[in-house]
Amino acid sequence: MSHLKPDDLERFRDLLTARSQALRVELLAHDGAQAREPVENVRDEAEDRRGDEVRAAERLRDETELRESEAALARLEIGRFGSCIECDVRIPSARLEAQPSAARCIACQERLESSLA
Repeated sequence: MSHLKPDDLERFRDLLTARSQALRVELLAHDGAQAREPVENVRDEAEDRRGDEVRAAERLRDETELRESEAALARLEIGRFGSCIECDVRIPSARLEAQPSAARCIACQERLESSLA
């Protein structure tokens, strides 16, 4: 059971749904932007490769954020939104305001990030 009020839950649902839709549009745009003109020289080819790397990083970021938003929506549907998926502690409203897709409390998120470093 969530510690958030029904109005807050509905607002977070709307935010997450809108963000998920925007990310789907961005991912479609990434797919459409892959066709490009033939390169004229080595410098153009190097610039194209850098651009490809940036676009790939942007796509990965968008895919990750979409998965996180959809997971938050799923938690919302089952009544688990706003609770840490690791320790079940309530995630502060201020954290959810800043990042509606937050799945972990700050302590668990910091532990996860330090283990990945």
